[in-house]
Amino acid sequence: MHLPIVGGSRPGHLRRYARAARANGQEQAYSPGVQQAVDRFHHAMGQLQKETILHVLAMRQVLTPQQAEIFDDTVVKALTEDAT
Repeated sequence: MHLPIVGGSRPGHLRRYARAARANGQEQAYSPGVQQAVDRFHHAMGQLQKETILHVLAMRQVLTPQQAEIFDDTVVKALTEDAT
């Protein structure tokens, strides 16, 4: 069974990051142009996080209950390991 790829906007995220870097490099200050580039980048990162969560949930749907338990433990550990 193949899982759907959610969104598919990763190249756009990389373009936004590059724009933020170029704006910062050209202006050498936290100018309105840099602020806009940073805001676009943060929005793109938020979208990527949402797509990642949807993908993880889609993956979980095809697991057996035993696999889902192991998967859940692994995800929780990965998300909380550095939180302490």
